[in-house]
Order: sequence, then C-alpha cells, then structure tokens
Amino acid sequence: MSETHRTIPDPLWQTWQRATQDPDPLIALGASHAFWQQWAQWQSALVAEALAAGATWEEIGHVLGTSRQAAWARFRTGVADVGEGERPMHEQIAQARSEARERFKDLQGRVRARDDAWQADRTRLQEQMHLVDQQRADDRAALLEEMRALKDTMRAWRDQMRAPGADAPQRPEEATR
Repeated sequence: MSETHRTIPDPLWQTWQRATQDPDPLIALGASHAFWQQWAQWQSALVAEALAAGATWEEIGHVLGTSRQAAWARFRTGVADVGEGERPMHEQIAQARSEARERFKDLQGRVRARDDAWQADRTRLQEQMHLVDQQRADDRAALLEEMRALKDTMRAWRDQMRAPGADAPQRPEEATR
C-alpha cells in the first residue's frame, strides 16, 4: 500500500469542537449527533478506500472487531462498487427513493381520481335507482287503483245480477265507460 496522509474532514472536526467545547449541553448534544453522522460517512469513505485498495469484507470486519457479514451489512449502502465513475451507493439509494416517492405520489393521484370517478358514478346510479324506485311505486299505485276500480265494477255487476227483476246485466267494461 502506498503512503497516504489523511486529515480529519473540516465538518467532522468542527462538529467535534462544538460537541466538546460548547457550554450549552443541548448544543453539544446536537453537535454530537451530527458528529456521529459525519463519522459514519467518513468510515464509509474509508471502507470504500480499503475495498478499492483490495481489502476484503473479512479484513474490514476484523479491523472493526466484527464479522464480515456485519461489516457488509453496516457499510454496503455507504460504499459503491469499486469502479471508475460510479456513484456511491447512498446516492443510488437516494435517487431510487426519490423516484419511488414520485411514482407513489403519481399512483396516489391516480387512485384519488379513480375513487372520485367511482363516487360520481355511484351517486349518479343511486339517483337513477331512486328514480326507478319512484317510477315503480307510481306504477304500482296506478295498477292497484285500477285493480280496485275493476273490483268495485265487478261487485256492482254481481250485485246487479243478484237483484230481483234485474235486466240483462252489463258487461264490466261497458259499466266503466
């Protein structure tokens, strides 16, 4: 391996300073949180550097005091496959998440539009069913009235036939005219 001199990245150094020197414990706590996020990014960069130099996940895990599987699980999203011009894995994941969010929003919009259309169709069909039910009720009432009238005519005709000295009875359709 060639000799490499690394310096602590400035943002990492600055958050370390805030975390260790700020008298306000909440500011120090927030800085420590930012520090650990930046530390993880720096570790990911070092892992990518080690992989590019030919290290294995087994070696990386051993140096970190863990298994190769644990090292891979921890850093796989933070490092890209070793190669020229490839985006780091975290950028690929961020891009995929962004695309998934956009697709999800599109699908939600389509579902809302479909639900709105179905609701409009349902409302229209309910109105039509109400009209059909009303027409049925009106038709039924008219038929029942016609049946009552016919029944009354039949009774009158029967009574006329039973009456003593009655003339020839009229047919029911003549009586209703």
